[in-house]
Amino acid sequence: MLTVEEQTQVAPAAGTGSEKEQAVQRMFSSIARYYDLNNSLLSLGLHHAWKRKAVEFLVVPPHPNPLPPGERDEL
Repeated sequence: MLTVEEQTQVAPAAGTGSEKEQAVQRMFSSIARYYDLNNSLLSLGLHHAWKRKAVEFLVVPPHPNPLPPGERDEL
């Protein structure tokens, strides 16, 4: 659960770039702790299968060896 301070914490309206960057980093850090749990609960665990399927689509099949058969042994 988020603390009351984390829930009410907002990025400053004005300030230096680094202050805003730190505020955004704090916000994402507080969300990240519970992201995976919420994802599992909301998808009833199905997101694990979706991730596996997405990785299957990304796997590149092996390319044939570009060298002619006689030159493969010389390496």
